[in-house]
Amino acid sequence: MTIKQRILSYKYELFLVGQLSILFGTLLVPSGNYGKWISLLLFCLNVGSGSLILFAETNRGLFKALVTSILITTIFILTSFYPSQSPIQYLKFITMFAFYIIVTWVLIRQVWRSEQVTTKTILGLIAGFINLGLVGFFIFLSIELVNADSFSGMGSLTDYERTERVMYFSFITLLTIGYGEIVPETDMAQKATIFVGLIGQLYLAVLTAIIIGKYLTHQER
Repeated sequence: MTIKQRILSYKYELFLVGQLSILFGTLLVPSGNYGKWISLLLFCLNVGSGSLILFAETNRGLFKALVTSILITTIFILTSFYPSQSPIQYLKFITMFAFYIIVTWVLIRQVWRSEQVTTKTILGLIAGFINLGLVGFFIFLSIELVNADSFSGMGSLTDYERTERVMYFSFITLLTIGYGEIVPETDMAQKATIFVGLIGQLYLAVLTAIIIGKYLTHQER
């Protein structure tokens, strides 16, 4: 197996590691050192592994993944030097939002079409669910950017703290935990909360059941 084939074969593992690093990096590294640049590096790595998922099954997949990663990373880094309220920040937001929606769709399609349930299928299933949480994060963040009063418990926070809070709210909504310290206040925020919780349950109920069914069928054969 060539280096190129080896890299492409580990696309799910690399993407899942990137996701877990973004979510739980602050548990291992003090927040003061984690901060802006380390989180930026982890996002770039996650974009690279996500690009592998997008183009792994195409001709010159590694090259296309590299070009896509460089393009998105360049946009992400350059816009990071602008103030949070600058209109240029919307370019970064739209780019990342679209990227994670597309990666989520491709992940779900690849898992859905898998004929045999392997370890990589399970990793893809897990990565797809985590990606739904990231998509929910961008949905909630877009609502909060349009209307800063859409969610309670977001006042007097820095941009970094608000981002962390929105990420937290997205995943507790996806998991239907709902501790209640962050509450959607506007109609749009409430509808978005219902939507994220609904797609999380549909993912678990439908796609996971299909994968389990394929696994049992394969075991019987």
